[in-house]
Amino acid sequence: MRDSNRTLLRLVFERAGLEFLDENGKGAGVRFRDNGSARNAGAGA
Repeated sequence: MRDSNRTLLRLVFERAGLEFLDENGKGAGVRFRDNGSARNAGAGA
């Protein structure tokens, strides 16, 4: 996989609400963001 494709995939997943975790003794991973900003991005006044 090219670096450009890897970067694009990461960007798309992050915009969809995923957070990539760096390896910090427990291993690298992915989780959903907890702040709800992706779920509420379309909600307005």
